[in-house]
Amino acid sequence: MVGGFYAIVVAVLYLMWILARKLDLPDKSQKIVYVAFILIGLIIVSPLREVWFRLFREMGVFQPSAANIIRDSFGMFPWLTGAYLINSLLNYFLWHGALVNEEGEPLVPSLLRNLVTLLIFFIAGFIIAVNVFELNITILLSTSGFAGGAGVYLGKVPINKAFTALSLNLNRQIRKGDFIELEDYSGTIQEIGWKSVRLLTIDENQLTIPNTTLTEANVINYSRPTKLKTVMMGIRINGNFSPYEVEKLLKRSALDSDLVLRDPEPLINLVNFSPRSARYSIEVSTDHDIVAHVKSQVLSSVWHMLRRKGMYPMPTEDIIKNPVEKAIHLMNSVTVLEPFTPEEDQIIAQKAKWIRYGPPERIVIEGEKDNALYLVAEGRLEVLVRQKDGKNLKVAELGKGSFFGERALLTGEERKATVRALTDVLLCEISKSIIKPLLDDRQEILQDLSRKLAEREIQNLRKSQEYAEEQAEKEKDTVARRLLDLMKNFFKNENVDDDEDESVDKDAHKNMNI
Repeated sequence: MVGGFYAIVVAVLYLMWILARKLDLPDKSQKIVYVAFILIGLIIVSPLREVWFRLFREMGVFQPSAANIIRDSFGMFPWLTGAYLINSLLNYFLWHGALVNEEGEPLVPSLLRNLVTLLIFFIAGFIIAVNVFELNITILLSTSGFAGGAGVYLGKVPINKAFTALSLNLNRQIRKGDFIELEDYSGTIQEIGWKSVRLLTIDENQLTIPNTTLTEANVINYSRPTKLKTVMMGIRINGNFSPYEVEKLLKRSALDSDLVLRDPEPLINLVNFSPRSARYSIEVSTDHDIVAHVKSQVLSSVWHMLRRKGMYPMPTEDIIKNPVEKAIHLMNSVTVLEPFTPEEDQIIAQKAKWIRYGPPERIVIEGEKDNALYLVAEGRLEVLVRQKDGKNLKVAELGKGSFFGERALLTGEERKATVRALTDVLLCEISKSIIKPLLDDRQEILQDLSRKLAEREIQNLRKSQEYAEEQAEKEKDTVARRLLDLMKNFFKNENVDDDEDESVDKDAHKNMNI
């Protein structure tokens, strides 16, 4: 009697399983649909239970004990299957559907999800106990009330923490990857857990903050609503300088730093003034996390500019020992200046200007026009070329004895690159105004200068081409070696033990893009 009934149950459930498999379903939803079809099968079989009992009564072989076994055991299946289906739907549509973060991770802590699952099956078990096994509901309620009270008492603190973590995630006030500041700490959020939030501080230390502390503290989120931050600084300028000129100089100094955004542009304001000085505010925008780094770079550039222009109460006298001899020594390495006579070199050296710059100042800017050649007497500089995405690519470094700007000196064309100070540098500047009187007296020298400039540019072009060819040849050799290893591995004698040929790179195929 029991075996026959469950044979019918298995047959119906197998039929429902076949029907479910015929549906073209995504992998994630297959389990839910299978469980739903099983539940439908159990509902279909449920009325057959009484038909089965009536059949055995008419045959005169009805067994009450067997009927009780079928009634009790089969009565549990729909409720347990329904509880499993509800839990699967919650997992699919809620825990791993609506309530996930940007990385696809569940926002609801696993503890809370497990508690909900436990509650669903507890309710199913309660219904089974009352409806199927017909237990006394008063005893069940008193027992469950005691257990529930104990559970709430024991789990009060963890549940509070779980709901605090859920609140942090659902409000989206802070997210993983945000840079925040609270009290004396600041850093990037690495993880938001159900107990605490983990930060990576600017000192590369890991800091764990309890969620309750975080919700009660005043938190500054520098990444929301955007990562754009405004940095403000104040500067006092001594002397009667035109605000228009000062604003231009301060804006240029602010843009010397790559951490400062070009859009929106830095904002320079005249705050107040007195007979001896004026105060200006510098306001820049940045998406850099550490504001102190941005402020340091901008102020460093401003400091060097103010010292050079004599706009700040600091020693400005800069004594260069033997400036003429030093300038002539540096000029000897500049091929485009070779057409000038020693007497003309002496005149140029006497009129040349000595200028100091410091990091992160830009001496020349790509796209701007000027007409000066610079000889490097001290320090190091970097040459930057702007890319399509607006970022600067470092292409070279210049040191003592180097020079740049010969084309601008002789043609006045736009600068092809930006040159920025990496250290404190001392430069000798030779401008158009210095060599023009010499060229006016001796026009024939222009042809020699043009040839020297052409030789210099052809030499630079050849160096670039040679470098490109050298890199291409290196890449060709590397690919050829990898292909050779693959070919040896492909055509080797399969009867030979692999250990006999140690020269073959067995992992060469892992480095190839096919």
